[in-house]
Amino acid sequence: MKLKCAKFWILLVSQIRLDMKAHFHFWGSYLWIFLLCLIYRFLLQTALSRPTIPLGGYQISFPLFLVSGIALFRLVLFSVSNVDDAISHLRRSGVIDWILITPTSIHELLFVRSVWGSFLGITQLATAVIFGNLLIGTPIRPFLQGSSFCALFLMSFAYIGLGMGIAAVSILLRRGSFLCSIVQQISSVFGGVFFPTHLLPKGISFIPQALPITHALNIARYAMTHAGQPVILSSFLPLLEMALVYFVLGFFILQKSLHYARQNGLLLKDLHE
Repeated sequence: MKLKCAKFWILLVSQIRLDMKAHFHFWGSYLWIFLLCLIYRFLLQTALSRPTIPLGGYQISFPLFLVSGIALFRLVLFSVSNVDDAISHLRRSGVIDWILITPTSIHELLFVRSVWGSFLGITQLATAVIFGNLLIGTPIRPFLQGSSFCALFLMSFAYIGLGMGIAAVSILLRRGSFLCSIVQQISSVFGGVFFPTHLLPKGISFIPQALPITHALNIARYAMTHAGQPVILSSFLPLLEMALVYFVLGFFILQKSLHYARQNGLLLKDLHE
């Protein structure tokens, strides 16, 4: 009996130490629970107390605010993980071997996979809009604005750039896919998906400004509530700058990491491990 208890204790301590070594993953899970409670608290208070939410000098209905946030966030999920998922698929399928001994460009295959991922993201965005209409009566027409489509394109472009940077880290360190989840969670909590960003403490107000979804939602929600009125061009500038900087920087980092991986056989090592 004592031997079994000692064995149990050793296994328990080793498991605790193993989990504690992954500090961000361990403590991050509890932080995420706290943030979810804050989100649900705001949603409950808003749903029970007022039908509209103030945003930058205008009002938007709570259902339209919520559905627009959920819909755009579905596109973020696919945009961030597109490239990393594509590389993971190439590793598992063995195509990496073929690429390394032929003139085929890995970017051609990544492009094909990314196009499919983007299509899935768009279909899920459309599904969220349709279900919002069927379940809580949010209108579909406000989503069909040219400004909204432009904001969606720029936002997706920016997050694909971030995804390429994450994929580069994943290739070099042979880990790092968890970074996709981190970017997705930060975007959902601080990007204005579930509650307005002006409710966040001033000390962390810089976080929403660095997220493409924050600016995309600002443009889309303004277009939804001001149908027929053009969105001010300056509203697009922060999102346009992010799309260009994040995409160019992510592409450059991915290029360098793939070149390094080719020279050092990192992709082949991953395949055979």
